[in-house]
Amino acid sequence: LSGTALFDPLPMAELNFDDASVLFRDGVCTKARGSLRSRLAVPAALASLTGEFRGSLRCDGERVRARLVGPTGRERVELTLAATGRFRAWITVGGASAEEAAALRVAGFREGPDGLGLSMSGQL
Repeated sequence: LSGTALFDPLPMAELNFDDASVLFRDGVCTKARGSLRSRLAVPAALASLTGEFRGSLRCDGERVRARLVGPTGRERVELTLAATGRFRAWITVGGASAEEAAALRVAGFREGPDGLGLSMSGQL
């Protein structure tokens, strides 16, 4: 997926699935494999977030979950998907500098236990 309005307001520029497959039975994730890669569309003040995020798919209860880690290891993108097509996505940046924190707040990020975060949910 590229240029993804699907994830608004998250600044997701692209999301790539590599050898990915998911199996749901009776509304429960029974098998998930493969990996994901993502890039974010961010302003220059957040240049540290421009690298590739990587992670793998796994079942997590009824849902499939992907946890992608960013280039410095202090930023994460997480996605969950239910058999119904309902999904949730969020980005968390820990240890942001004062300049990064200011730019993240302008973009809608809010303080959370693991740093500054932004989330959304939707339906496929």
